[in-house]
Amino acid sequence: MDAQPGSHRSRHPSVATPTLKLIPEVPVPARVRMPWGARVLAGLAVIQGIGGLVGMAILLTNVHGSAELPVSSLHAFGLHSYLVPALVLGLPLGIGALVAAYGLWRRPAWRWTRPLVGWTREHWAWVGAAAVACGVIALIALEVSLTPIRSPLQWAFGTVAALMAIAAALPSVRRHYAER
Repeated sequence: MDAQPGSHRSRHPSVATPTLKLIPEVPVPARVRMPWGARVLAGLAVIQGIGGLVGMAILLTNVHGSAELPVSSLHAFGLHSYLVPALVLGLPLGIGALVAAYGLWRRPAWRWTRPLVGWTREHWAWVGAAAVACGVIALIALEVSLTPIRSPLQWAFGTVAALMAIAAALPSVRRHYAER
């Protein structure tokens, strides 16, 4: 068996080249670079989430009120303790924001989140971050309009929520999280 020109076979084993591929070549998708607006949105969601958890901890330590947080200011909502406001701060606006931040960064595809994608056509984490931003803005608006409680934290977290809403609305962020 003589080697022919252009052939990969040879009589000498040291010159032979294998033609069998053990691992099929699969094109690896290029990693999509996260736009700056998406990074800002994820960072703001982390700040919002930590703030929600800290707020929950503060309210749970003063569940029956204090000099700075009188329970009488909750009577407009029909509440007699800070338990419900603490849970609202901690669960959807704290843990929910942190889960959304994780999703914004890693973009996992979880089956239970599919219904969120159906009506927006964006990744569930984008929907979650937008919902957290709207929830914080609504909560602060209610708080300011119905209670005498005023705090620089309302302005701080209201600003974070407004910036989250603006970042979520950026066209580059919407394209990045669009479900195809």
